[in-house]
Amino acid sequence: MDNNKPTESKSPQTDLSDLLHSYISKWPLFVVSIVIFTILGAAFCYMRQTRFEVQANVLITDDDKEADLMRMSGLADFFSASASADAELEIIKSFTLYRNVVKELGLNTKYVIRKNILKRIEVFGDTPLRLTAPAEMADTLNGHLHFKVRVNKDGETSVKVYNVLNKKVFETDDKKLPATFKTPYGDFKLETTPEYEADKNLAMSIWFFGYDVAAENLQKEVRCFTPSKKADIITVSYLATNVAAGKRIVNEIVDEYNDRGIEQSRKKARKIADFIDNRLGAIAADLATTESQVEQYKQKNNLTNLSADAEYMMSKKSILEGRLFEAESGLATLQLTREMLNDPQSRNSMLPIPSLSESASKIISEYNKLILERMQLEKTAKSGNQKLEQLNDRIDALRRNLFITLDKSITTAKLHVSEIQSSNTESQHRLSQIPRQEREYIDIARQQEIKQSLYMFMLREQEQANMRIANALPKGQIIDRAFAKTRPSGMGKASIILAFMFIGLCFVPVLLYVRDLLRNHVNSADELKKLTQLPVIGQIPIFKEDNYNLRTEEFVAVATSLLFTGKDNRVFAVTTPEQGQGNLHRY
Repeated sequence: MDNNKPTESKSPQTDLSDLLHSYISKWPLFVVSIVIFTILGAAFCYMRQTRFEVQANVLITDDDKEADLMRMSGLADFFSASASADAELEIIKSFTLYRNVVKELGLNTKYVIRKNILKRIEVFGDTPLRLTAPAEMADTLNGHLHFKVRVNKDGETSVKVYNVLNKKVFETDDKKLPATFKTPYGDFKLETTPEYEADKNLAMSIWFFGYDVAAENLQKEVRCFTPSKKADIITVSYLATNVAAGKRIVNEIVDEYNDRGIEQSRKKARKIADFIDNRLGAIAADLATTESQVEQYKQKNNLTNLSADAEYMMSKKSILEGRLFEAESGLATLQLTREMLNDPQSRNSMLPIPSLSESASKIISEYNKLILERMQLEKTAKSGNQKLEQLNDRIDALRRNLFITLDKSITTAKLHVSEIQSSNTESQHRLSQIPRQEREYIDIARQQEIKQSLYMFMLREQEQANMRIANALPKGQIIDRAFAKTRPSGMGKASIILAFMFIGLCFVPVLLYVRDLLRNHVNSADELKKLTQLPVIGQIPIFKEDNYNLRTEEFVAVATSLLFTGKDNRVFAVTTPEQGQGNLHRY
């Protein structure tokens, strides 16, 4: 038999069986590992605070579309753009909003009670100690300060203060509360609250953050998302260890968003009111002048009532007077539109749509749509946005075209009025018997009636604008106030312990596998057969005690095995790699 024949490799099933057998033989390690990791899992469950998900749902509405201002002129969407859930989502996630929430609720100060070496409990409004920072410090602090506080049963307090680099910057002992600590960052006051128990030891960690840092942390903890693209609903979600505090935070975020929306609605309504006030003042001045002219004319000509004798003749010209009134009203509307277009303060405002000129009406409708689109885009676009600049160019081009169209429409309207006036003049010639005073009075009264109509229209709109300022509504309609889900968030205690047990079960095989990867020697003859094609003649164990007879027997056994190899290898030598480590043996 040729012992130099390569050793046949074992099948994968055999290797797996050997591996499992080697692992089973080390079952005590598995037991110890599972017990240790089970204890770690229980410790983790003990340390871990249960967290509940607190949510609130807000429906995005667009009540500004119901604005009454200039609805007759097609300007219902003038001073506000339609609400978009995506745009409102960015607003509710904005840094400024979260900073206001942090400032309002005092979330920049975090209180944690250290029960023992493992247990930490974060408290909110029911904290036994309260830290008061210097005024305006939270606005300027870029980082945080960590206060480690210990209070014994006698009320003696020790405080250590660490900065953001975990470097101790202040330390004091044996203070009685309330006390003021003069740190390099300012004077901090620490005082007890009604929740403080004087006869017990207390250990707390207090973190004081700047408003900006606290707002960034809150942004990371709060999730805002749209659960469905088919409905304009925004969900605000927050994981809280204290359900009451979590509800307060979520409700404050929603309320801050709505307050911000109300303020924006009021600003828009104030713009409307300011514009109406300016126009109302000018129209009131014109109306007062016209009424003064009527009064002076009546006093000068001693007029009290129109002659009943002229009733029949006046009825013939009533049609012409009606047409003249309509034409002059349309001309006044065109001139008002032209004046708004030329007013720098109304440059970015939408324009009323005149009914007298169809061509001007179409252009103004397109102009109003572009203004509305730009207002919507300005909410989300940054300065220098290419689309916004293109939109401004289109609006400027359309404004220049609108100037030309309005000028032509006004000229046409004036010609139309002139034609009607000419026809009316011809009719007045037929009324030559009517006194001159009556004709002059009618002209003045007609101007008074036109200005009176415009004045009453603007007065109604002023009242509506004031009502909108007083009763502004937010775009967010609260569907659900903050509520907490009944089941805790994350894995339960049983699942966590099972997960740790599984890790403990896997830890030993991984450890053994890594140990085998790092091992640089052969443990058995079977392993040597796997690694080389050389025949294994025998094995010589390492003796802990120097026993010459036993070692000689082992070498003789190896030499005997060598005789059965069929080769002429009858002599071999065993020596040590270095001089002085042992004697040379020859067989």
